Amino acid sequence: MKTRLLLCTCAISIVAFTAGTAYSCGQQPVASFTVYPNIVSIHGVVSFDATASYDPDGTTLRYSWNFGAGAYAITGATTASPTCKYSSPGEKTVTLTVTDNDDPEFCDGQPGCADKSDSISHPLTAVKVDKIQYWYPDTHYTDITGTLYVCVGTTVPFRAVPDPSTSYWPTGKPVWGGTAGASGSEIGIKSVEFNTVSSTLSDYKTVTAECGNTVTVNVIVFDFGYVMTPEDDFDGGSRTRYGVYERVKLSCEIVPAGVTPAQVGGLRWSRHSGIGYVQDETNYGTGLYIAGQYAGTVTLRLTLLSGPSKGTYIQPTRTIVEPDAGVCTHWPGSNISHVYNTFSIGLKTNMYLRPTDVSFKWIKFSEGGCYSQVTGWFTRQFAGFWHNAWTSWVDVSGGNSTTGCRILQSDGDKAFLGHDYPYLPYYYGAFLWDIPWMYKADSYTKTFTYMNQEFRVYSDGKAEVRKDDSGWFYNYHGWPTLLY
Repeated sequence: MKTRLLLCTCAISIVAFTAGTAYSCGQQPVASFTVYPNIVSIHGVVSFDATASYDPDGTTLRYSWNFGAGAYAITGATTASPTCKYSSPGEKTVTLTVTDNDDPEFCDGQPGCADKSDSISHPLTAVKVDKIQYWYPDTHYTDITGTLYVCVGTTVPFRAVPDPSTSYWPTGKPVWGGTAGASGSEIGIKSVEFNTVSSTLSDYKTVTAECGNTVTVNVIVFDFGYVMTPEDDFDGGSRTRYGVYERVKLSCEIVPAGVTPAQVGGLRWSRHSGIGYVQDETNYGTGLYIAGQYAGTVTLRLTLLSGPSKGTYIQPTRTIVEPDAGVCTHWPGSNISHVYNTFSIGLKTNMYLRPTDVSFKWIKFSEGGCYSQVTGWFTRQFAGFWHNAWTSWVDVSGGNSTTGCRILQSDGDKAFLGHDYPYLPYYYGAFLWDIPWMYKADSYTKTFTYMNQEFRVYSDGKAEVRKDDSGWFYNYHGWPTLLY
């Protein structure tokens, strides 16, 4: 029998044993480690520190690590201070096992005297950018699929969504970037103002978010304008004034060329204020404006219906004008009508509406009734003579910036006054009809001016006529009969 001195943690003893006898010695080691950071971006370095692990026996520890799924770029895997990276996002469990090396002279290889170990686990999270969303005005963040279309001048809040979705972001992540001007590391949300219109369909203004990976949003920055084209589109016609009840085709234009109303979220015309109404409106920026039936103004709106610039609008204002005057011209090639040996004179005219820069094609026209105003010779036979109102409404032609819109009478207007048995002798007299000129737009009617139709007679039998500024034209009592 041999006798040896064995140092144990509790006391110093003299122990006698016979070779081959089972013997146990040493205490359990204690595993301990820290993780930094415990939330890390994918491909970011994680450091572990297990130097706080210890063996109560004071022997050297061996370190065994399990870093969990997706770990790579591992260094120091058998040391107390390893590092690694993760290629995939998710919740990770890192496990450390420490094993002591008990006194080799007494324990190694002896039954019941095996090395002792302890294990401990800590969680950590590897995070990447899952997607970027934009703020849908006044409602919610929404996913981005494909190219995002943003109207110039719009500030759009973006939100980066982490993977795992329940995780916090690592410190300093995500990092914002891109050609649109985003920068910094706001936690998850970044507002970007888009002030430069894309020059082509491939001129993307990008927004990026990075957290080990990089997600990119391609943005086309567009601008839009309105197009208002009168259906009666004539040379010299106004683009800021319309005639009452005029029809105006509504459309839009978008830059850069090739961007469609559907891509930008839809565009729709509406009447914001004023007179008239919009019909046949679509979500593609087209419609038809029917001007008001009387003078006034209208403000129309062309509005973006959806997308990050939802509610953005432009609103042109236009003036609606009534006919305010008329012009009569001698019908080309027609005679001044007369019946031999009577007081009779007639003028055939074309009549036009003013102003000349708008169209009155969609209204109708009529002359109203009125009593005569007479002096001199006419008081004997034409006092209180009644001008009959037209029995029907007449169409009006399209616009003409030189003449104005013509009243569409197939044989012109005939301004005539006569009597088969005139009171003789003649002496000076004047006759006037101040004729009401009226227009009709749908059910609305209005007298907008008065047209002078005048006659004169002289002592020598001379008769004169004019309508408006068309005249004076004349004949004599004894002249041969002439027809228009």
